[in-house]
Amino acid sequence: IGLGPVYQRRLSLSVQAGNNNRFIGNTTDGIELDPNPGTTTGNIIGGTEPGEGNTLGSVEIYCGASDNVVVGNTIREVNVVGSQYCEPGNEYPMNNRIGGPTAAERNVISGFGRRSGEGYPSGEGVLVTYAKDTLVEGNYIGVTADGMNRVNQIGTSGVRVYDAFDTLIRGNLISGIRALGSNHSAGQIFGNAIEVGSINEHTYRTTIHGNLIGTDATGLNPIQTRSGIVVAPSTGIYSVHDTIIGGIEPGQANTIAFTEVRGVTVSALVQSATILGNSIFGHEGMGIDLYKIGLNDRGVTPNDPGDTDTGGNGLQNYPEITSVSTSDGTMTIAGAFNSIPARSYRLEFFSNQECDQTGFGEGQHFLGAAEVTTDANGDAPFNLTVQEAPSGMMFITATATDLSIGATSEFSACFGMS
Repeated sequence: IGLGPVYQRRLSLSVQAGNNNRFIGNTTDGIELDPNPGTTTGNIIGGTEPGEGNTLGSVEIYCGASDNVVVGNTIREVNVVGSQYCEPGNEYPMNNRIGGPTAAERNVISGFGRRSGEGYPSGEGVLVTYAKDTLVEGNYIGVTADGMNRVNQIGTSGVRVYDAFDTLIRGNLISGIRALGSNHSAGQIFGNAIEVGSINEHTYRTTIHGNLIGTDATGLNPIQTRSGIVVAPSTGIYSVHDTIIGGIEPGQANTIAFTEVRGVTVSALVQSATILGNSIFGHEGMGIDLYKIGLNDRGVTPNDPGDTDTGGNGLQNYPEITSVSTSDGTMTIAGAFNSIPARSYRLEFFSNQECDQTGFGEGQHFLGAAEVTTDANGDAPFNLTVQEAPSGMMFITATATDLSIGATSEFSACFGMS
């Protein structure tokens, strides 16, 4: 279906029971795939050749619409939305792909959001809810088509995932997410580049790999962004499980930088957010903040003997670095680690250009990792040799991840080298 530039009026296109259609070169308020009842599979919205991309207000993929592809478009917002109100057996859109690994498959998604009558901003560039096996890959979200500047919008989430299963957010640029409140919310500032939560159902297995967050397309310069990644259910009834941010394989690390608040926030109700190998730096607040239960829930959480306290990721203890030495291009990092007895942990070490004003750090440059097992007292001293930190990055920090449940700590205190 190709309307082409000759059509000046804006159209809305809906497919309720159609498979293997193509939508190319259209300018329209939106394209909707809604097989309720029926089937809508194998449709392609956009394309990778010149002129095949659409300019769209929205793409709506509803209920059981599956195996559809959205590539090469300019879009205000994308919604992959199922519901308990869909026809039985058709509740979840499945195996849909937004974007892809090449520049030609990239969607530019910006200008999204709306305000309530009381002035509260809301809305997201990509919404994934009641969906399974959704891939959001290679898109520019919240920024201009060249990835170098912020687009003025009032949406509060770049990508928002809730009540969904097996969502992969990979290789996107997500920046510029910053919305000002008005009327009753005047003076407040909102915005999360990626938000993983739950409202009416548990959210399982959200994986966040290889994204640029808070930066321009080069990864080197800031684009004004309120907050990075937030993992937080809306209530204590339904939770968020098995969120993975970064990883240990090539290409899995995210760059999360330059935000006005925090790099990664983990709610007190979340017990399994795994944060590995990323470059996290330049935030006005903490690089990783595990919320405690109570009114004073933010900020650095001190270690406790045996790691018995509770909160986000179980308030996992971090390693304590006691010495750093260099020799012939290598760096040896030693220290103490205490947590739950007889468990295995992955300790990761990073170097930074500067230390936070709290005295605790972030993780700008990944140095290396070691796996340790705590003894009957919960102790596991460490002594690790890695390549020497890059010039000018002489503040060393560490995190610990409980390998049995995938819960990562905040960053340790900085160890500054002279």
